[in-house]
This record gives sequence, C-alpha cells and structure tokens, in this order.
Amino acid sequence: MRRWQGRIALQRAPWAKIGLHLATGSGKTKVMSLLIAWAHLHWVQETDVARSLGMSNTHLLIAPNLIVLERLLDDFQNGKIFRSDPILPPEFRRQWMLKVCTAQDAPEEWNEYDAYLVVTNIHKLFGMGEAQTPETSATGTLSMDFTLDLEERSPTQMDLGSPSLLRFLRTAQSQVIVFNDEAHHVHDEAVHYGNKLERDDATGDAIAWNRVLTAIHQNGGLALQCDLSATLFEESNKTWFRHTVYDFPLEAAIRGGIVKQPYLAKVKVHYKALDGEDGAPLGDSIPLIDEAAATPFQRYGKLIQAGIANYLEEQRKLTDAGLKRKALLFIVCNTQIEAKQIAEQLEVWKPANSEETPLAGKIIEIHIGKKEQTDEKSWQKIRDDIKRVDSDDSPYSVIVSVMMLKEGWDVKNIKVIVPLRPCDSRQLTEQLLGRGLRRMFMPAWNAEGERQDSGIKEGLYVIEHPSFQRVIDGIRDIMEDEPSTSQPPVGVLARMVEPPEERAKRDLPISRIVGAFAQGEDWPERIGNNSLPPLPNRFKYDTELKEIEGKITHHSAIVGETQSGDAILFDITIEDYASLDAALTQAYCIPICREQRLSHTYLAAVKRIVKTYLERCTFDIRGFPFNIDAAMDSDEETRAIVARNICNSNVVATVKQTIAKVIGEARGGQETPDVEIDTVSAANDLREFETTLTKNHIENPRKSVHALCCFDSPDEMRLAQLLDDAEDVASWLWNDQRGVGFRIQYVYEGRTPYYYPDFLVRLTDGRMFIVESKGSQRTRDVVKAQRSERYAEILTKNTETPWSYLLLVNDRAARREDIKWWSGQGRLLFADLVAHAENASLGGPLLGY
Repeated sequence: MRRWQGRIALQRAPWAKIGLHLATGSGKTKVMSLLIAWAHLHWVQETDVARSLGMSNTHLLIAPNLIVLERLLDDFQNGKIFRSDPILPPEFRRQWMLKVCTAQDAPEEWNEYDAYLVVTNIHKLFGMGEAQTPETSATGTLSMDFTLDLEERSPTQMDLGSPSLLRFLRTAQSQVIVFNDEAHHVHDEAVHYGNKLERDDATGDAIAWNRVLTAIHQNGGLALQCDLSATLFEESNKTWFRHTVYDFPLEAAIRGGIVKQPYLAKVKVHYKALDGEDGAPLGDSIPLIDEAAATPFQRYGKLIQAGIANYLEEQRKLTDAGLKRKALLFIVCNTQIEAKQIAEQLEVWKPANSEETPLAGKIIEIHIGKKEQTDEKSWQKIRDDIKRVDSDDSPYSVIVSVMMLKEGWDVKNIKVIVPLRPCDSRQLTEQLLGRGLRRMFMPAWNAEGERQDSGIKEGLYVIEHPSFQRVIDGIRDIMEDEPSTSQPPVGVLARMVEPPEERAKRDLPISRIVGAFAQGEDWPERIGNNSLPPLPNRFKYDTELKEIEGKITHHSAIVGETQSGDAILFDITIEDYASLDAALTQAYCIPICREQRLSHTYLAAVKRIVKTYLERCTFDIRGFPFNIDAAMDSDEETRAIVARNICNSNVVATVKQTIAKVIGEARGGQETPDVEIDTVSAANDLREFETTLTKNHIENPRKSVHALCCFDSPDEMRLAQLLDDAEDVASWLWNDQRGVGFRIQYVYEGRTPYYYPDFLVRLTDGRMFIVESKGSQRTRDVVKAQRSERYAEILTKNTETPWSYLLLVNDRAARREDIKWWSGQGRLLFADLVAHAENASLGGPLLGY
C-alpha cells in the first residue's frame, strides 16, 4: 500500500471521515474486519484513542444493495470472520465481546454494556433520514444540506424498513462508528447532487444515504465514518474524495500477483480468400458490431463468438494442465431483454461448419430486477445461482447479465468478459474488470507466515468493444494516471437569492422558441436525384459471399505489450439479416433522423434518399443495374450479398455523413410559419445547481437571481460586474448550461447543433438582450450571431417584449476590446455599449479609439 500524498482539503461533514481506496480483489473485507477489531478492542480497553475518537460499543457495516449485503453476511454473520481469520491477537480473545447481528435480529433496545456490529444494507435505514439537516453556510460551499427537494424515501426492496433496527439506533446513547462498503455511492459532498434535476433511483438512494448518516449524527453522534471502495473518486474530474487517506491501486494488486493480469483481447475480422485470390484481409472494413441487425445476437455476434473462442482456449489450457477447474465466460448486456434474447440464441448456436450446439444447457442468466428485490422466493433463486456458478460441479459455463452485477459479485472462475455496452466512465471500467479479477488459485501461508503461491499465471481477458478504445485506455488510466493528487476543483451550489421578494426584483423572462427549426414539410422535395453528390472514390461492390475469420491478440493492461503465444483464430457464423429494409432502417435512417433531430414521420423520406444514393452514387458497379427493391424480392444469397455491401462499416459511415449534410442544407433557414414560444420559464423559476468554483466568480451580485456565479473567463466576470453596476440594467442572468440552459439552434455544415449564449440582460425599460462575449470571431461564430439575431426577431414578433442580440468582441488584434472600452467610460449605460458594438460591426469609427 502507499501512503496518501494528496493535499488535505476541508471536508464538509461535522464528524470524522476517512476513505480507503482498495483495488477490487485486494482484501477490502479483511481490511474492514481489522478496523472493526481495532475499534472494538480500543473501546474494551478504554484507551486514550477510544476516548479521543469517541469509540463506542456500536458499529454499523452498511452495504449498498442485496448482492453486497449477501457477500458481507457470508463473512461476518455470527462473527465468522473473526474466528476463521487471524485477526484477534491471542491475548485479547478473552476480552472479545462483539455481537454480530443483522437488521432482522438487532436488539429492540441498545445496552451500554454490550457491543454490537450490525450488518445491513442502506435501504433498511432510510427511516433514520427523516430528520432534516441544518445548513452550515449561506453560500452553499460548506453545506451539509442533503434534502435537495428529495421526496421521502420509501421501502422498495423486500427487506427494507426494519423497525427493530431503527428503534435500536434511536435508543443508542453513544456515538456510532459506520463502515460503508462500496462507498462510491456515498459521495462526500452534498453539492455533488445539486445538478441532478432528473434524479434516478441510484441518485435518490445516495442522497438518502447521506441523510441517514446525518440523522445518526444528530441522534447520538457519529464517531467515525470509514468509506471503502475500489472507485473512491469523482468521475468527472478524476479527483479523490477529499477524505481519502490511503490507496492500494489496481496496478499494485496486479504487479503483486494478488489479482489476475488483465488483457484486452483485440479482435480483427476479415474475409477469407476465395479460390484463386491473394486473399488480402480487409481488416477493419468488417465491423465488429452490425448496427443493421434485427436481433441482439446478430448485432453483437462477432464479439460474442470471439468471447466463446477465447473461453474455449482458456478451458483447454486448464484441462491440459490437469487442473480440474471450470473457466467461465461473462457476457455483459445492455438490457435484460437483450440478455434474454442472447441467452436463447446461445443455447442453439452452432459453430461454423458444424451441427453441434456446444453451449446448450450451459447458459445462465443472472439479473436483479424489481421482482428479485421485492420477492423473497425470487431473491433466494438469485442467491443460489450466484453461489452455484463458481462451484466445480456447476453445469454452467456462460453467464449472461447486465451491469446490475457490477459490484459485490465475487466470482473467481471468470476468465473472459464480453462487454456488449461501452464503458463510458473509468468507474464502470474498473467495476467491469472487478468481476473477473479475483484469482482462481489463491496463495496460501505456511506455519511461518510465508506466502506460498501456486505459481500459476492467471489472466483475465476482456473482448474489445469497437466503440471504446476506452476499455484499454481506462485500464491504463486506472493504473498509470491515478487521480490527481493536487487540490481538486471545489464543487459548489449556485443557490437562489433569498428572500423571494428580492429574487422577484431580479426576474427576467427565459423565452424559448419551440420548433424554430422544425422546417416545413417540403424539404424532402428539394432533394432530387440529380442533387445528390456522387462519391469521388466509390466503393468496390463484392458479388460473392466470403467466409469470415476472426483473430484475437492479447494486449497487457499494464504496459501494452502483446501476450506471448499464438493468436487465436476462429471462424465466424454469420446470421442472416431479417430483411434489407430493416438493414436500411437500422444502419442509416434512424441514425440520420436522430442526428438531424427529425421525427420518425420522415423515415420514409430519408429511406428514399438513402436507397437512391446507395444505388446511384456509392458503388463502382459496372455491367448490371443495382436495385435494392428488386434485391428484396430475390433469393437468400442475393439478399445476403446486398446486405454485406450496404452494411460495410466504411460505406455506412461515409453515406450517413454525406446524406446528413445534404438533408441539413435542404432544411437550413427554413422555418415553420407558426412558431411556438415557451414563455413559462423565468429566472425566478430556476433551481439551485452544481457548478465548479473558479477564480472567475462573483458572490452575491446585486442584479442576478443566483447568489454565486462562476464564469469561464476573466472577460465574462468583468462583464457581469459591469452589468451589476450599469444604471439602465435591471437584471442579468449568467447562462450556465447546467443550471439555466437557454439555447439557440442553428445550421452549420449541414448539422443543426445548439448554441448557449453567455448572458440574458433585462433593461430598466423592459427590453431584453441576448449577450455573447467572444475573444475572436470565427466563421462558426458569424453563423451563430446571424441565427441569434433572427432568434431575437422571432421573439420580438411573438412576445410583448422587444429582444435584441449583442455580440461583444474582445480581440486586440482586431482593434475591438468592447468590454475594456465600456469599463473605461465615465458613466455605465448598457445603451452606450450597444451603440459602440453596433457601430464597430458596421465598420464605422470605433468609439474611444
């Protein structure tokens, strides 16, 4: 382990907290048991440490869910871990008096002469969180306010709400020590949840968890909160939770042989050569994921078959070495419906050129959904399945599930993981790895305490998902680019000004245009066959079906080298497409409509354009006409040939980009005659939100509804200060994307993205201004400005308020420093700034130069 080197930052909780970052599989449970024994024995001995830290007779070990709780109970129930592991020094065994109980068998009342360790999951304690938490700061920078308009949590799992446990804790007259397992759920800052305007169940549980801790502290005192996790960091900026005091990273666990060595299994797919051909492989031209497929197994078939090939190779190695252990293949799906379909297909899957079904009867699905959470019988089945898969007599070789098993599920025999969803965060990457990192052959210790390793090199192989190089980058990031030890950015809540009467004086409308770019229905007619630009370099059209072969190479997660040994070659069974129409819809039409923000009523129009482009502008076809509609009614082989050509990943990417641009240009500038204006929203209706405290910030401005505004640049902060002092400005609003979100849609290079201007300003005469400050002007900025001016015209026409757009330029090279000019005037009138900027944009003499 390595000592923590980061700067110590003030924590916000009014009780002691420490965080331990311990790699998955490195012995987190053992560390917890040692800490519990340490705390209990200090209390028994009535040491100075116990008195100074407020050590008491009451400990809580809290899990985030049923899976983690089940694992903890296996170790702690009836105090098993304290008897089976070398934790207690022999001289203290007579003084050991810790009673281990669960939420169900917790005593009705607390007794000061007994010692307790209650093992529970957080949901059973939600009733403790009814007490409100007092604020400790008006600015929000040191607040412990975990309410955040959270509705009172109610039991949602079968074993929630344990009245006896709640009565026990409420009668406790001493401080409590809390150990949080998988503690990344308990973010150490209340402000972390401030921007969760649409809170999911996980966020709600996390807020409620913090409220429970606060309620325990208010009840009898919280002596110490000890958080343990393999991912004890803030995902957004890769900084540790500020109370982290110790770190045992994944790299150290791998290098020390404590866990398996992870490898990224890179998969390349190519066509086999036909007779008489040189057979140069096409490499990445065959996608690993078939976006046009009708079923999940068709979509991910190449990845799944790569996982099967890798798993069979690992099982062969175990068998050849005479090791009677069963390797497991773990397939991580996006949804339970997808998992069910894939499991069903694996039962009947046949390898290429074979009639056998080698996986029949060896597939198990493991899910934890609402049914399993609320029904004891269903949960018992999950519990039994989890314990069974790792046993040597288990009939199962393949586990199909979703990311619900991302923590607390400790299986040693997993050798190959196939992620069918991208790991879009470092936390998910490490949690995914954690499911297979535990070793199959654990070292032992002899009587002298020396470590006796089995000497067996154990690898964990993660099949590469094409949408993320991030799997390998994430692994390397975990081990080489540990979270920064410098002072992390300070998260704060941008609170609303109080009292409401003062906030009302600073109100302004946040009028939005609904459907300003929902163009008229005539745009498809503006795209004729002759207006489609042919590709300058057309694709070759393959007229024969070729067999497909996959190749797997293993790359180390530590230094990136290729694992020694031959690559794994395997033949791929290709499933037929349900139809060419489905292929067109899935691969082209839906993604184009999504990118262009078109409703599905335009699918037919987009499909007509796509088919025309594929037939006339995409392929180098000579000697025969290419007609997709005719191919749909043709034989199976012809349909398969057409599907492989039009679903080639390079073809799909190029054609989608070209057609999206054509459609965007056809739609550009075309507005619906009936524009709907959303005037419901106003600055006074906004909520507090999370932001990052920067050096460019203003506290308690006089004319903004927010008590704290954090800006991206000194120019923006200076402009806000000037707006606050301007005589003719009644109110202004910094347009934070997360907290305000005022946006303008515009057309650029065939796309219709959104633009978030810097400020909204209301003058004393009622006029409204959309204000943008730029350091320089690019072509895209000119397009944004033109669209914003039109936006203001539409708002003026459709509301009772005059709107204008003001672009301020602060570029010394262009001899425009608008904000500097305004700050140097003898008086501060926004009208002067408007006149100055308009005069400069018209090319007139710049005022003040």
